[in-house]
Amino acid sequence: MRKLVTLVFVIGVIAVMLIGCSKARATTDIVTSESSSSKVISDTEIIEVVYNQLSQEDKDSLDYDLNNIKVLKKTLTKGVSTVTDKSYLGKEVYFIDFKKSDNKIVPDNFIAIATVEDYTLIGYGLVD
Repeated sequence: MRKLVTLVFVIGVIAVMLIGCSKARATTDIVTSESSSSKVISDTEIIEVVYNQLSQEDKDSLDYDLNNIKVLKKTLTKGVSTVTDKSYLGKEVYFIDFKKSDNKIVPDNFIAIATVEDYTLIGYGLVD
């Protein structure tokens, strides 16, 4: 019985931690190098540049709440996206994961893919 109570308590603590962490948005700074200097780019800047390249129809369907938008820097692999420039396969790109404004639509997210160099929109991620 004591083990069961301990297990339930541990699971409860972990659940509270996960819920709390998912609501807090930590701003990540990404350092890129340009010649001999380096500049720091915030997630917000990347989101704004990519968002401004989307079609008006795409913009209208998205919830532009910066707390709900995730920016990930990952290697682009075949089969996870529709990318216009195939030369980016195997290279690092940004995946910007927006939430749809209508949360009744499944899937409820929209992924834009942009270059690391200048944040040019090069495609869209496939969502389930």
